[in-house]
Amino acid sequence: MPITQDHKFLRRALVPGLVANAKYSHSRKLKDLALFEIGNVFYRDGDYHEEERLGLLISGKFSETSWRGESEKADFYLLKGILETLFAKLGIKVSFRSPDKPLKELHPGKTAEMIYEGETIGYLGALHPEFAEAEDLDEVYVSELRLAPILGRTAQPVKFEEYSKVPSVERDIAIVVPKDLPVGDVISELENLKNTLLSKITVFDIYTGEKIGSEEKSIAINLEFSATQTLSDELVNQKLKMILKHLKEKFNASLRG
Repeated sequence: MPITQDHKFLRRALVPGLVANAKYSHSRKLKDLALFEIGNVFYRDGDYHEEERLGLLISGKFSETSWRGESEKADFYLLKGILETLFAKLGIKVSFRSPDKPLKELHPGKTAEMIYEGETIGYLGALHPEFAEAEDLDEVYVSELRLAPILGRTAQPVKFEEYSKVPSVERDIAIVVPKDLPVGDVISELENLKNTLLSKITVFDIYTGEKIGSEEKSIAINLEFSATQTLSDELVNQKLKMILKHLKEKFNASLRG
């Protein structure tokens, strides 16, 4: 017998339950949430299957340093970073890409699939604005992934790289790209580029508005270059020029003036 009539059916996903909890909390002015659940779901693919999954939800302020007056708000990249940290702890390489088919309840421009060894293991994204408004929710980000593929893998040896004794060099760029291009596609392309000396890539702003075309958006990215030898401005500028040329060829991206 189910505990309540609301739980009389076998669930097909974890995220709806997390969203229901978020809705309950938001209605009581509790909007700073970081929720997770590990549990079983059920689905039918010819036969009936039971599968263990991990579900995540964040909204509002994720962390706050009150004495400095600073706070970190929940967003797509924070959730992606949480997942990347999890995968790093497990010693596995998971890539992110725009989904082949749009997920109905998720924002079409803030959604990604997670791919491990060529297999889709889950997704992450923001709730679709129309769905969020109908449910009286604000800036909620969710993820759900299958655990069997990543927990049942063969452990990979940890590789250590020599720590650079010279300082890294940073460059900030803002590129203009088509509005419907997922930011994750740009980051993945940068991560997969060879011979760039890139050690860290951070998106710190996305702009749409009057200063650029109606079908365009601007992505501001911090690029960190590292090497075992001192980096000259000439070498960094050369690598940056190569990166911008590749983004132009791949996405028709232009440097914002």
